[in-house]
Amino acid sequence: MAEDPARFTHLQEELADVLMYLVRLASVTGVDLDAAVRDKLVKNARKYPAP
Repeated sequence: MAEDPARFTHLQEELADVLMYLVRLASVTGVDLDAAVRDKLVKNARKYPAP
């Protein structure tokens, strides 16, 4: 990606779109993203413990 600035810029824009939609969806549905991520990290750590 770094060797193609236009492609990298496009990727940034697409990721920003995804993030904006996610934040809006969480807001509309009442999901606390901070809490959801914290809970999921704990769950994943239990499911996939570090070697």
